[in-house]
Amino acid sequence: MLAYVDYSRSKLDHYVDDPGTFSARVSPHRTYLERLSAAPLTVDWPPPAAGTLRFQRRELVSLVATFAPESTVARARALRSVADRPDYDRLRRAAEAAAELSDEEFERVAAGDAGEELSAARERRAALAAALADGE
Repeated sequence: MLAYVDYSRSKLDHYVDDPGTFSARVSPHRTYLERLSAAPLTVDWPPPAAGTLRFQRRELVSLVATFAPESTVARARALRSVADRPDYDRLRRAAEAAAELSDEEFERVAAGDAGEELSAARERRAALAAALADGE
């Protein structure tokens, strides 16, 4: 609609039945339409904490049920069980970690190199802690 609002009446005549009514209805609401977004209807990735997701799912289902097709409502209802899973926090942390990894880091983790580096770093930390304890 916003793409057509600046068209002349003669050009609008090709797209709408009544160019005058179209302009009168859309023009006053231009700012509202420009700011209209689906952001409040989305769940971020990585997902929020379980408590936040529980709140969002209640609001999302009630809102979406008023205007969306049943398939969309069904997807919103599917969120009901996600935050209640016993492993949700573990899955959420994994999603956060995956989202923060660069492609190179992801490849290192997938190849097992990051695990080896972590083991070596833990050994060095233990050795440093032992050395500090001996020096006290």
